[in-house]
Amino acid sequence: MRSTLGLTLITLGVAFVLTASPAHAACAGAVSFGQISPGHPECTAGGYCYVTSAGLRTNASIQGTYWMMGNGNTAVGVGIDNGNQGNLDWMPDLGFGGGVGLNGTWQAGAAGSPDGCPDTLGSVSAMVVALTDIDATTAIAYFAAACVKRDGGAATEFDYNTIVPLRNIELKPIAKPTITALGDDTLVTVASPDFANIFYTDNSPSCTLNNVIKQYDLWMKEIPRGGPAPVDRNTPGNWVLANTCNVGASCQVTVDCLATANYCDAYLAVSPKFDSGFGTLRVGANSAPLKPRILATPPRPKSIKKAAPDARD
Repeated sequence: MRSTLGLTLITLGVAFVLTASPAHAACAGAVSFGQISPGHPECTAGGYCYVTSAGLRTNASIQGTYWMMGNGNTAVGVGIDNGNQGNLDWMPDLGFGGGVGLNGTWQAGAAGSPDGCPDTLGSVSAMVVALTDIDATTAIAYFAAACVKRDGGAATEFDYNTIVPLRNIELKPIAKPTITALGDDTLVTVASPDFANIFYTDNSPSCTLNNVIKQYDLWMKEIPRGGPAPVDRNTPGNWVLANTCNVGASCQVTVDCLATANYCDAYLAVSPKFDSGFGTLRVGANSAPLKPRILATPPRPKSIKKAAPDARD
């Protein structure tokens, strides 16, 4: 789940992106992370914790990224993150009837290798995992981010069974954008979204919502006037990135088509923008439709009744 910018640079083959900093080798020894310890009835009757959602919930449908807080990089080959490591190498089917869960190491794997090693950050560090899923119709997307600190003496050094309160990491939908103002025929203002319901933490000092989800992307979809609302939550080929704004601040976007009669309607959607520049390739629910204001029917003038002549006149 790399950011749009990172994917674009890789696609274009811009060599300096990969050579501006030397590539980091993954850890020589295993540094483990996951949800693999049993004995947690808070998660399931069998005592295991999983990644859950109301979507397809498979290794193929769930897009995921992991990185060290403040040290990830959206370009493959730099930073301390999952690099080009495939989902199956760190988000396998854990079995036991629960399905997909976190279980990986910062080492080269069959599906690729992570970039960098958390050992370079010392013993005090935090790791973030960001996930998104989709339902069978592609009409609903689900999101989650989880952050835990390192315990170098534990069997699982980044243990996602230490989130408070302990539970499955459940991916959830994001609310539709709230439009707060229409400044003119084209300028639209959106209120900052609240991502608290998709955030999981062990309550360590670095693992705060403000540290992990610092910004949000505002996406736009223009459709023919009167056409059906967009139903595909996947951004490639469907949504255009209109702006990126800080969480806690409103966001503005210019929708030019709203000033053109009979041209289009427009919809907005948001997605979280994480620490280190990571984003998602899926968006949350549609905003209310934005329609050309110049097409609004002007109010009819009120008729003014003349007063009856006074009988004494």
